[in-house]
Amino acid sequence: MKKVILLIGLICLFSSERIFSQVIKIENGVSFSKMNVGSATFRNPLSFYTVNIGCDYLEKDWFFLSSEIGCVRKGGKGHSDDERGFSEKNTLDCITLNTSFNVKYNAGGFNLYIGAAPTLDFPLKNEYSSKSPEWNDKWEMYPEHRVVLGIKPSIGAFYDVDKIRLSLEASYMKNITKLSKFDGIKNNTFLLSFGIGYKL
Repeated sequence: MKKVILLIGLICLFSSERIFSQVIKIENGVSFSKMNVGSATFRNPLSFYTVNIGCDYLEKDWFFLSSEIGCVRKGGKGHSDDERGFSEKNTLDCITLNTSFNVKYNAGGFNLYIGAAPTLDFPLKNEYSSKSPEWNDKWEMYPEHRVVLGIKPSIGAFYDVDKIRLSLEASYMKNITKLSKFDGIKNNTFLLSFGIGYKL
């Protein structure tokens, strides 16, 4: 219950930034994620759909701030090379929050930018599944932390058409906090997203 209250409070705090925002936006895209889990390995990437809503604000000639809240699924898959053909998959669904500082450069109407953001991930569901010709199994594998701290560098471009902003961004999510209280899990997630926004 405390986790739900904390999450609602952070969402309300995030939403309050709308007062100072210049552009309200929604981003859709795809993520490519893999995990390294101690002795177990999920180094083969999985692709997932991802969505964020957010705002760009305090925009000046050479910089702007951007805040987002979204859903991201992290994970990876692995398999054995033996005759059993054993395969396994581990996924972690998260609500993610971030605020980035972006440096921009206008080139013929197109704005190119690079940025970096600290991230807070709130894990919702962790699921492990395995499959082999002999048996199938599925369960929650790891008791994750309630809050996971990370970093998200990004590079992108946007173009404004009257009050509409079109954007394309590539970013990389790296968790600093390990995802498990024991048996350290490391995750790397690459995201590619397309956004559309409205200038207030």
